[in-house]
Amino acid sequence: MLKSFVNITFMRLLVNYLFLVFFLGLLLLNKAYSNETSLKSAYKINKKEKVEYVKTNDTAYWQFMQLKLNDLRGDGTVYYLFDVDRYYRVNSNFEVVSKGTYKYKGDAIFELRDNENVFSMKISLSSQIADIKSKFYEYKGYRRYQLVLADTDEQENIRSAIKKHEPTYAKLKTGQSDIKDADLKSALDIDKKKEIRYVPGNEQYFWGYTLLIDDLRGNGPVYYKFQIDEYHRLDKNFNVISRGTYKVDKGIFHLKEDKLNFEWKISVLDKIVDIKSKFYDYKNFKRYHFKELSKKNIKLVQQSILDYSKNPYAGYDDSDENLDRLYKLIMENKKFVKKNKYIKYSKKGIFNGKKIKSMALAVFIDYEKELSKLTKDVYLKEVEPFPWGWDHSSKESDENVKFKAIQVCYKDVKKKKLSLRDGECIVVDFRS
Repeated sequence: MLKSFVNITFMRLLVNYLFLVFFLGLLLLNKAYSNETSLKSAYKINKKEKVEYVKTNDTAYWQFMQLKLNDLRGDGTVYYLFDVDRYYRVNSNFEVVSKGTYKYKGDAIFELRDNENVFSMKISLSSQIADIKSKFYEYKGYRRYQLVLADTDEQENIRSAIKKHEPTYAKLKTGQSDIKDADLKSALDIDKKKEIRYVPGNEQYFWGYTLLIDDLRGNGPVYYKFQIDEYHRLDKNFNVISRGTYKVDKGIFHLKEDKLNFEWKISVLDKIVDIKSKFYDYKNFKRYHFKELSKKNIKLVQQSILDYSKNPYAGYDDSDENLDRLYKLIMENKKFVKKNKYIKYSKKGIFNGKKIKSMALAVFIDYEKELSKLTKDVYLKEVEPFPWGWDHSSKESDENVKFKAIQVCYKDVKKKKLSLRDGECIVVDFRS
């Protein structure tokens, strides 16, 4: 059994890119199918074969993966990119050949609409297949299509192709000209006939999102940066002028800033925010246009927030020795040892009659805080109580269990009603 305690740098990246870890293992499988001619299409489904389908439209999935398959629609091998509620098909020359809308229908079925055609698709990332049904084809029912994931270079070319294909707003200039050049309309009456694609919830792809808006609160155009469950407002000189918390309920972002409360409905795709608050003279929602920032200004906003929120745990020791100590304190935590089943089944090696060949454990901690305490006290004997989650698989070296362990961990965080600002769910143990 292999034990590994990830280093601090990786742990930080893991939280920001939870799904990236999951897909790294899948990308390795691409080598077996790197030749386009090896991708089988429309073959009969072996119903005895056990397949684990994607059963949620968590849009964070699609931030790190695009599907590559020959869907037999006349364009050869194509890439599929899913974006909130739209999808694009891009050919091998990295040209957009079609686009449409999609939604998750339940029972692992994604419904794709492309002009007059409707396609039902069931996707398995672990098995790297898609089962597709449509009246477009001569066959009836579902047929199976092999797929691979686009590599890093291909992903970049795909996004570039879509960017060229879609009409975009004029690029913002760097520096304060982002403010000067921005045509930011505020408090407009809402055209209810216009279809708007709002952010459905506190999706992880939205974490870290930064926008420029004139929110009519007396500071002129301001920058907003959202992160997990808090946000910061900055003026045109990149000074933090206020901060608050937010939560999302049924697609509405509830922003709370001391005694002020605001309701936002955000559309990243349409670059608008509908806002309602007792702060304003008007009632109900009004529409505000916003702009996305230049890369330079995104960095300036981030740096200003970092300077504003000085790290109280600066100077901690993240050496292998300290990491090993933290790992030991986690694994020997009395409450964890008493209540968890991770170690029990790890030793047993069997779960529900099946052999365990891969396991992962994720815990929710503020590792900077804990490492700071370990640095200051070499005799520290315990860490603060923490939520956790684990998962197992009957497959060798199954990276998927890391992703699922993190999901279970965050469910435990929610169950215990903890703030996501109090820590992060990180993988601390992987056994294979």
